[in-house]
Amino acid sequence: MSGSLDGRTTLESQREAVSGLTNLTGITVENAGHNLFMASAEVQQVIDRFMENRPIETTTIKVSLPDMAPRTE
Repeated sequence: MSGSLDGRTTLESQREAVSGLTNLTGITVENAGHNLFMASAEVQQVIDRFMENRPIETTTIKVSLPDMAPRTE
């Protein structure tokens, strides 16, 4: 799993790090950073599937960015 907004481990460096692996399912979590594991319930579901040795078909999970609109009072 890689977060598209990860400032520590970019998508490119993550792909490079796993380039020699043959049994791999890469998952990109759009709009998530380095600590993506609590980004959404779907991320946790994929982790659960992996831990249960069940197939993972998901390759992209998109999480919403926080609303950054200015507050009006």
